[in-house]
Amino acid sequence: MSVRRGISILDLLPQTTGVATQIPDGIVEQIGVLTVLDHRCTTSSDFFLHEGTLQSLADALNVNTSSWFLRIPGLTHGLPFRLSVQRTLATTNTTQEGGPGNWTLDIEVWDVEVLIPGVRGAKKAGGTGVTPLTLQPLTGTAAQQQVHLVAQAVVRITGGPGNTATQVQLVDAPDPMDPAALTGSVLRLTAKPSSFLFGSSQYGMTLDDVVVDLSKTYTPADIEARGHDEAWEGVSYKEATFYFPPDTPLVHSLSISTRDVIIGNPGGLQGELALEFGQDFNDVFNTRLSIKQHQDDGTETAVAETTPPPRGAALQFAITTGAGDTPRRIRAIFDVEGDPLLTGHTDLAYKGVWWKLPDGSEGNTASTPWFDAPTTGLLRYRLRVGEPGVSSTQPAQASAIPDRQRELMEVTVSFPRQSGSPSGIGPII
Repeated sequence: MSVRRGISILDLLPQTTGVATQIPDGIVEQIGVLTVLDHRCTTSSDFFLHEGTLQSLADALNVNTSSWFLRIPGLTHGLPFRLSVQRTLATTNTTQEGGPGNWTLDIEVWDVEVLIPGVRGAKKAGGTGVTPLTLQPLTGTAAQQQVHLVAQAVVRITGGPGNTATQVQLVDAPDPMDPAALTGSVLRLTAKPSSFLFGSSQYGMTLDDVVVDLSKTYTPADIEARGHDEAWEGVSYKEATFYFPPDTPLVHSLSISTRDVIIGNPGGLQGELALEFGQDFNDVFNTRLSIKQHQDDGTETAVAETTPPPRGAALQFAITTGAGDTPRRIRAIFDVEGDPLLTGHTDLAYKGVWWKLPDGSEGNTASTPWFDAPTTGLLRYRLRVGEPGVSSTQPAQASAIPDRQRELMEVTVSFPRQSGSPSGIGPII
């Protein structure tokens, strides 16, 4: 990497000759290496406004950020900045421009990403109908499963002529139309992705939109809208939910959720608390299924289920091959016609099914086409439930869910070769 040439950001400050006495040495050392690569200047009756991009720190400091656990877009792409200089009235009739007034330098440091070790990304599943809310891990590469804590803030440096003290603050997003608009120390945080699991366990959490307000003279608009004035200080977040594993004794799939929470002073605590627990019963998502095998005489016989305990969302039907280890023709039949009610419910009925055969073909009929087994592929299906007596039109796409219906957990069905089946290999004499 090479340092790109340009004027220093300090050269745009109005009191250049006395800058050493106005800005502490530590600040000069940190921002003095940043040169201006892109610059636009506009004027109004109140301000001179400088906007543009500062050189990336990776270039300025000759560092390689590719393997860092900390990622800042500005490190490699430059840091947006805005410098506003207040215009003052001329002191005499002959002076065309008054001396510069107070100045404000805002450097945007958005989306600072810190890698959270020991967690893996997840997505929400369930939470509707009879399916409890749980987390399922994301699939993909290790990089795609990483979780980062993302922070958003603006570094503000203010100063002025005379004995005006230079201040450095971490503030909320400034008003794009008014450089002098009041703002305060606010930090915004979130997790990316917002849901994650701890290690290889099924314990997980959702963390979304956390706002930390440390200013007694400023409060973000979204918190003011909920009845708090500028003197409020505290923490606000959109959601924080903790998930237990689906097989937790007694409570099964337990989730404790707090939403739209505001904790601070004045005002105390306000928000929503939700507690949800339950389980997907075995007579709901993995039933209504039978496997039929075609016989040589044209009849059909039922294939016995061979799912090893505990019975869950992965079923098994072992297939006995024919003479010479020839495959068998089988099909799946779903008992979902006629609005059968879910066990223990009068407000939910089975309305249909979506299925996908081992060869990748999809459908939503109560009976699948014939296919060969044993096979290494899987049959996948999701039962659909809805209000009894309410009919809905199936969209053109088989996997699309009709209006006023919802799908239960996806079930996979394997068809291995039954032990003891003829191998097709003749004896050695």
